Amino acid sequence: MYLRSFTAPSVPQQSSLDQLLIRDDVTSTDELTALIWARITRSMYAKLRIIARLPLTELWRDDGFSTAERGRSLHREEVRQLLSTGPVQFVLADVGEPPQWIPLGQSFHFWKDEVKPHLADDSRARLDEFVGGYCYFASQWEPRRTGVPIVVLEKHH
Repeated sequence: MYLRSFTAPSVPQQSSLDQLLIRDDVTSTDELTALIWARITRSMYAKLRIIARLPLTELWRDDGFSTAERGRSLHREEVRQLLSTGPVQFVLADVGEPPQWIPLGQSFHFWKDEVKPHLADDSRARLDEFVGGYCYFASQWEPRRTGVPIVVLEKHH
């Protein structure tokens, strides 16, 4: 059975749902339905998830993307060096909220205006030393595919 396009009317359109590629291995309507629902529910569950505790052990987006490949902790100078090579995918992690993915086009301004004044360089930080009484601890995460570096900023307040 071949399906060239699938749009779910009750689910916001996403690239993973916009087109279902032609699959030769799908042999029945039941298999096709299961495949479609797996894609929809993966995306729906991701939208409902929140961060329960820090440090973060898994990273996800509301479109179903996830990675569990946490890398090294980063200091201010290391984040600055990553930015000097090109855009960085910043992700804010705050308990009780879903991860907030900062658009790539805003990475430098986000670094300058929000991250730089709040980034802790040590494993311990005094919150009263930071503007607004909060700080971030940065870590680099490896993307599943080759791409821009992912820097997760875990918010402490």
